[in-house]
Amino acid sequence: MKNPILFISALVLLFSACKPTAQIRVLQPADINLPAHVTTVAIVDRSKPSSGWANFGEGLFSGETVGQDKRCREQAAQALITQLTKTPRLTVKNTGIELEGSRNGSKMAEPMEWQKIEDICAEQGANLVLVIESLDSDVQHDPRKSENKKKDDKGKEFIETVFENSLEIGVKIGWRLYDPKQKVLLDEHTSESRSSKRRSHGKTAAEALRNLPDQSNMARDMAKAAGEKYGQRIAPTYVSLQRTYFKKAKGGFEDQMAQGQRFADSNQWDKAAGIWESVVKNAGGNQDAAGKAAYNIALSHEVRGDLEKAMEWAQKSYTDFGNKSAKEYVGTIRQRQNDVRKTAIQMNGKKV
Repeated sequence: MKNPILFISALVLLFSACKPTAQIRVLQPADINLPAHVTTVAIVDRSKPSSGWANFGEGLFSGETVGQDKRCREQAAQALITQLTKTPRLTVKNTGIELEGSRNGSKMAEPMEWQKIEDICAEQGANLVLVIESLDSDVQHDPRKSENKKKDDKGKEFIETVFENSLEIGVKIGWRLYDPKQKVLLDEHTSESRSSKRRSHGKTAAEALRNLPDQSNMARDMAKAAGEKYGQRIAPTYVSLQRTYFKKAKGGFEDQMAQGQRFADSNQWDKAAGIWESVVKNAGGNQDAAGKAAYNIALSHEVRGDLEKAMEWAQKSYTDFGNKSAKEYVGTIRQRQNDVRKTAIQMNGKKV
C-alpha cells in the first residue's frame, strides 16, 4: 500500500458519510462583549489611502490590478454589514461615509477625533461607530522558466521550454470600534489572511500568467470573508452546526433504529427519541445498541434545545454503555452550554 494514511482517511470519510446528519441553528457568541448601552452601530469606511498616487505606484510594483483595493474595501464593508444584519444584538446603520485614513492603506492612521464620532452618532441615531481603518492587498507572482531535454517520435533530442507562474495574495484590514459614551476604543483589531499558492503552466510566460486564477476575484473573496468574520467577532450571529448520529445497531434493532431515523428526517425528534428510548429499555446486554440509541437521544434533546438532557444522555451513552463517540459529544455539549451562557450575557436581556 503506497499511502496508508490516505487510505485510513478515506475510510473515515466513507464511514462518516454513511451516518445520517442533523442541522442545528444556534446563536454563536461573539469574541468580545459590547457594553449594555450599545444598541445601534454606524459603519464608516476610512480605509481610503490619503496618498492616492503613492498607493497607485505601489499597486504597479506589487502586481495589483487597478482599483483592486477599492473593490476589496467595498466588498469587506458590504460583507460586514450583511453579517451584522443577521444578529439580534445590534441595529446596523450603513452611513455610506468614506474618509481618507492611512497614508497607503497598510497601517491604521491615528484614531478619529471624538467630536467627529459624536457627530456621526448624532446624524445616524447610533451609539457605536465601527470604522474600517485600513485595507491593503498584495500580490506575489513567481514566474519561472525551465528547459528539459526530450525526444521526438524518431528519437531525436530537442529542448522543451516550459513557463511556470504562481500567485499568492494577502489581504490586511484594520478595524476600530469607537464608543463615544465612554470615549474608549472597544476594539482595535487587524485581520490578515493569505491565499494558498496557485500555480500554472504555459507555452509562453504570458500564457502561464493568463492561466492563473483571477486575482481580483480572489482578493475580493478574501475581503468578504474578513468582513463576515469581523461581524462574528463583535456580535452574536446565527450559524448552522452539523451533527451525525447512528442509523444502525447490532442485535435485532435494525428496524427500530431505521424508524427512529425516519422520524428524525421528518423533524419529529420527540417521536424519534421515543423509538430510541425503547431500544435502550429493551437492549438487555446489547451494549452496542443501547449506546448508539442513547447517543441519538442526546442529539434529539440538543436539536430541541434542551442541553441539560442532552448532556445526561450523552454521558449515559459513554459511561453506561461504552460508546466512544459519546465521549467527544459530551465535550461538544459542554462547549455549547458555555456558549449559551456567554451569548445570554452578550444579548443583554434581548430575546432570541
